[in-house]
Amino acid sequence: MPELEFEYNQASSRRHLPSIGSPVEGFPTGYGLSAHSTFQPAFHTNDESLTGKKSNATVASEMQAKDTAMDQNEPLIAAGVLLMTRAEPRQFLLMRHPDRWDLPKGHADPHETLEQTALREMAEETGLEPSDVQLDPDFRFLVEYLVRYPEDEAERLKQVHYFLAWIDQPRNIGCTEHDEARWFDWEPPHAIQSQTIDPLLEEVEKFLKYQRP
Repeated sequence: MPELEFEYNQASSRRHLPSIGSPVEGFPTGYGLSAHSTFQPAFHTNDESLTGKKSNATVASEMQAKDTAMDQNEPLIAAGVLLMTRAEPRQFLLMRHPDRWDLPKGHADPHETLEQTALREMAEETGLEPSDVQLDPDFRFLVEYLVRYPEDEAERLKQVHYFLAWIDQPRNIGCTEHDEARWFDWEPPHAIQSQTIDPLLEEVEKFLKYQRP
């Protein structure tokens, strides 16, 4: 079956998805202080007005500011899963925040693939093991939106990649970051949360119809 890639884009432009299994983009490498600490005082003093050259402390401060600026120009990468049962009648898992339903997801660590991030976050937030599920290689769903965290100077683009994860049957969930977990019956169309959940479920419905002989 040909590979499918579904995108849902809340920003004004569409972005190309990296290939499945590729390392996460958005983590700058090669920016270390040691590679840039080339300024040496003309004599033993920390007074830059006397040496006419930058001290190591100044270089370190400038490099940190540069790295921070570069980091904030990069998109934030996150990944998660929609867990769905193979057994009929099908069910899917949602996690409850105080004000909305959500999915197991979280920010990527450096050098993780998107799949690794999705499975790690699933394990951390549900107690399920990665070996309990199987990621569907033919489905991926992308959401993009702007966020601003307290440490950010401006809004940043956030990209969340969702995978479809198959599990044999519903399992008990050990919530660690949510108030509740619930298995919902698969009865499309769904009207649960319009920003992410409903569009994702709509694309899953299309995907499952395409798979049927």
